[in-house]
Amino acid sequence: MTYNSYIKSIDVNQALATTKKFLSQVETLPEWTKFFLKCHSKGSDGYLMETLMGPSKTWIEEQDNNESKKFIIHSFFESKNREETAEIDVIQENGKVKISFHLFLPASLPQEVIKKQLCTLECELLQLKSILEEKL
Repeated sequence: MTYNSYIKSIDVNQALATTKKFLSQVETLPEWTKFFLKCHSKGSDGYLMETLMGPSKTWIEEQDNNESKKFIIHSFFESKNREETAEIDVIQENGKVKISFHLFLPASLPQEVIKKQLCTLECELLQLKSILEEKL
């Protein structure tokens, strides 16, 4: 299957270390995403999560790339024998933290579905910004 990549970014007024710490915690995903509904428990191979696609085992991989940090959210859906990933890049830029979310969608999706997904992503990033700036 062929995928297209879409990137949405937002600037946040928060310390880089605080932002990285928040994004590295699987249990915070339901606070700012619509896809992750509930975090149940931590196991040896990830967190048991309730998602829009059903139960998943979810974990976050971290990669350092010089001055930036990449978070790769992995979700394995046993019932579908399928893994989904999402990538978030975080970098300090002009006194702010820039968060870029990479969304990978099948190339065959209709434009109206893509538009809806990107709109949802924008809302999620605004929620993330609100949490990082106002609650932490």
